[in-house]
Amino acid sequence: KQKIEIFKLNESAIKNQIERLKKLRKERDNGKVMLALKRLRESALLGENLIPPIIECVEAYATIGEISDTLREIWGEYREI
Repeated sequence: KQKIEIFKLNESAIKNQIERLKKLRKERDNGKVMLALKRLRESALLGENLIPPIIECVEAYATIGEISDTLREIWGEYREI
């Protein structure tokens, strides 16, 4: 039996990433982000190709969490039965 070591982030790496995220959200054009997320939501509801609106979101500096949350609002989250 092989023992697998679990990776653990150190506190300074966690704090650094949180600060980078706060700075990003402060400096980006949040109106542009909201508009891009709205377009993503609309495309998902209509069953359209999501790649162009996802690219728009990324170019507006939406986070992966914001993009994922938008899609989870529509489809929910996979749960094994």
